[in-house]
Amino acid sequence: MTRTARTLLLLYLSAFGCLTCLAATEMARGSTTRGITVYAAALAVLAATGREVHHQGLAQMTAIRDRRPRPHAFPSDLGALVRADLAGNCGCARWWATVGADHDRTCPHRARTAPRHEEGG
Repeated sequence: MTRTARTLLLLYLSAFGCLTCLAATEMARGSTTRGITVYAAALAVLAATGREVHHQGLAQMTAIRDRRPRPHAFPSDLGALVRADLAGNCGCARWWATVGADHDRTCPHRARTAPRHEEGG
């Protein structure tokens, strides 16, 4: 994990802690509407923290799977993420044309999808 990502996570977790403390204070004062609103904001910050952790995990997996040596590639490289995602997709024309719903009859990946009715008449 990069230094920037760690700093961002620390900032997110600090904001979550402060918002949770503020929400508890508001609830103790008797202002439930404000407390619930601040709790909702704290959950949004917690969701951002989870997204950041998930993104870093994907970036690290992609950096491990991307075997092409590149001199200045960083784990957060968007191109590496896209290449890794496209590497797992099928290459047959029908798969791309049907948005992943069906494969060509000669495609080796055809057995992985659910059986469909054949065209014909």
